[in-house]
Amino acid sequence: MRVLVTSVLVSMMLAGCGGATASYRASWDRALELAERDAAGSQRAFARAIELAPRDPDVLYQIGMNCIGHGLSKPGRLAFDRAIELQPDHADALYYRGVIEPDPQRALRLFDRVVEVDPSHARAQMQRGTTLARLGRHEQAWAAFDRAAALDPHDPEPHWTKGRSLREAGRPAEGLASVDDGIRLRVNHRAAHLERGLCLEAIGRLDEAVESYDRAAHLNAYGKPREPGFDSARAYFYKGRTLVKLGRYDDALEAYEFILGVRPDFEGAREAHATLLDRIQRDSGSN
Repeated sequence: MRVLVTSVLVSMMLAGCGGATASYRASWDRALELAERDAAGSQRAFARAIELAPRDPDVLYQIGMNCIGHGLSKPGRLAFDRAIELQPDHADALYYRGVIEPDPQRALRLFDRVVEVDPSHARAQMQRGTTLARLGRHEQAWAAFDRAAALDPHDPEPHWTKGRSLREAGRPAEGLASVDDGIRLRVNHRAAHLERGLCLEAIGRLDEAVESYDRAAHLNAYGKPREPGFDSARAYFYKGRTLVKLGRYDDALEAYEFILGVRPDFEGAREAHATLLDRIQRDSGSN
């Protein structure tokens, strides 16, 4: 939906832009056409369109949104950079430029600039927290998550993401409390239940961890109940690992076999399955 909307917005902007040349319009149309069938070709076409685009930060921002909507980060970065050159305080361009920036240090600088321009930008505070946690700066991350939660009290993400950071910093019990705060805001949040399982596993509440992993596996990305599928593999991997710790080997084997059935290339699943089979065979041989 975002791609369609931003395509229309760019066309509307160009309609009122006397400096928009026929060659730019042709490049833009060509980029959109190629985006559906030729990633490399559309990347070049978007880059060409950006070179020819009007010097209008909003047009360039919308082109950037179109690029990332098609999964094309490189021309997206170029479009956002051009928009920021023209309007250094363009909060949306700064924000999405940070979202697609692979270097966490540079991404952090971009998110810092967003909150300087717009202190009420909750998503930028959220991304600041995530980036600070990636850099191991957990206490600063927690402060950013708290600010994001204060700015948007109905968003569960700052709570469960802070919980992940607390767990990674060796404080899983506090992490669990933060995750639970997020789940109270959105009961069927798949990522939050997955993180809840990791916190519970870390503090040794293994049976509850299995329940949380199973809950995550039975939710889709929108929090709707469903049968486990391709994107349930990670939850099943953690579930299998925890079941092994509980000595429930048959249930763990079933979890690993589910993963191998839906995602045979899932990292670690085949090795964990083979290791568990070896353990079962050794145990049966010693009895």
